[in-house]
Amino acid sequence: MKQKVLLLCIILCMSSCKIGKQITINGHYPPKESVQMLSLGQSLPDNLYRIGSITVGDGGLTPAEDCTYEMCLLAIEKEAAKVGADVAHIVSVTAPTATKTIGIALTNRGSVVSSGTSGSECYTVIADLFIYNEQGR
Repeated sequence: MKQKVLLLCIILCMSSCKIGKQITINGHYPPKESVQMLSLGQSLPDNLYRIGSITVGDGGLTPAEDCTYEMCLLAIEKEAAKVGADVAHIVSVTAPTATKTIGIALTNRGSVVSSGTSGSECYTVIADLFIYNEQGR
């Protein structure tokens, strides 16, 4: 029984220690080899049709080195190519908000000092996904 619980904990940790991705796509499009990435504030070409969006960030227990700005951009580029986007346009970037805290708890055995982190140690990046408007949509 203890082995099953340990195995479940390991699987749960491994699945929740990844960068989180939330994708919304309107329709089905063939995967692409590459995606043009447009930064926050960059203007869009006129001939694009929006097919959806993607949010990338903390998936729960995600190590900070796995959700840097660069890692978020790589995840957006990879997922955008999978869903058939030609262009991913960054529309929002939220920097990590984690702050270290130290707390003192009084118990019947004396005081206990504990430390922790509140907020997220990860970037959150949102991008709109587009295809080139070749059909006159």
